[in-house]
Amino acid sequence: MTQLAIYMALVDGAEEALADSFRVVAQAQASHPDIYFTCQTLATMSDDHRSRLGPVMARYGEQSESPGSEPERLHAEAMATARTGPVGLLRDLQELHLLANLVLTSWTVKCVNKDSGEEIYYNNKLPVGAGSWANEEQALADIGRKIADEFSRDFFAQHFNASGQKLSLKIDGLPDKSVDDAVARELIGLQSVIALSRRPGGSPIYDIQVSGGNRPLTDLVASAILKPLNAKLGQACFNLGATTGEQVAISLDTTCADQSILSRLDTNPPASLYAAPPARQRAVIKDADAMKRLTI
Repeated sequence: MTQLAIYMALVDGAEEALADSFRVVAQAQASHPDIYFTCQTLATMSDDHRSRLGPVMARYGEQSESPGSEPERLHAEAMATARTGPVGLLRDLQELHLLANLVLTSWTVKCVNKDSGEEIYYNNKLPVGAGSWANEEQALADIGRKIADEFSRDFFAQHFNASGQKLSLKIDGLPDKSVDDAVARELIGLQSVIALSRRPGGSPIYDIQVSGGNRPLTDLVASAILKPLNAKLGQACFNLGATTGEQVAISLDTTCADQSILSRLDTNPPASLYAAPPARQRAVIKDADAMKRLTI
């Protein structure tokens, strides 16, 4: 992680220098409200970028190179003073532009194939034709949509090699179609479920591809499917049944057919979150009552 730690220090230092420089120019141009408030707003954005970078730096560290080495030779120095006069303002804005571009080229969206080491996506460019926004939240949302458009389903299908075991899951004992639909929603949301399709017909049978190595199918179903489903329902409602070839049967215990239990399928958080790390739970669930239901 050495190189990452070095660039963490570079980005953090560049953002700090940019924020300080914006404030120097803002104070010098306090008689021009448009320049003053724009520079103060941009300085606050850089402060926010540093705060968001904090958890990443805490995880991977921050390290400076020895003097004279890269990237220490390319570093950001904040403006100590602002120039005077119209030409001085123009020079200050040019200097801010150089600092902003150093920051920009230090932030990169990059994807690497972990198996081959191949770099399959790299982008640190300004969005073309983005226009302007009323605030930072709108800007981040708009740019985020542009990035999401590039990371399409076809993009991941082109570079993602799905692995896992295929099985047929037969579910017995569901009282009605509404429960069948609710269970189907939970299945497709489970972390270990790569793909799922329901076979036509009355009794619910799902063709599923599940990650988790080459373990016995019963062990895979028990840990990847039954455990989170039962955690959501609050008790061992689903149990393993007979296994025939690649088909594994599970059944809903009759004692769990009561609406007070099955209603948890609609009212409680998704089953996938019951097995998620606490940090992931807190990141997804903002409602205190919903978070409490994870422990009931």
